[in-house]
Amino acid sequence: MEGTANTSFNGSFLPYGYSYLWEPSLVWLNAISGLLLTIGILGMAVTIGTLLYKHKSQITYSWVITLFTIFLGLSGLVELLELIGIWNPFFYLEGIAKLLCAAFAIATAILLFPLLPTAFMEHSEKNQSMPRKSSEGDENPSEEEKAE
Repeated sequence: MEGTANTSFNGSFLPYGYSYLWEPSLVWLNAISGLLLTIGILGMAVTIGTLLYKHKSQITYSWVITLFTIFLGLSGLVELLELIGIWNPFFYLEGIAKLLCAAFAIATAILLFPLLPTAFMEHSEKNQSMPRKSSEGDENPSEEEKAE
């Protein structure tokens, strides 16, 4: 295993650029799109993570959002490693990041699925308990508004 790990970091592997035949338009298309994806995905992870940090007590299923945020962070890391891999590959590190990303994606999906009926019921109950307001300028109020 030691020999395998060493080849990952000593330049024995060819970067993705060779697959692109170092065609400048193809290299830059993938580099720019990879950079934009990395920024977008990591930006979402930071934004959701900040929201979660500041309002955790107000969020019903904060643990699901935490898992999703970790998944987004790992997805951003995978994109970043693929971007770097155009010129300098770190295939074992990239593979580990993908494996962790996949684990969090699957765990989140499995844990989220049983919450669907509960989440919809809670949302429906909240909507029913909230008083309805007619929008200003509405000339045709609903039947419920007429009864009030």
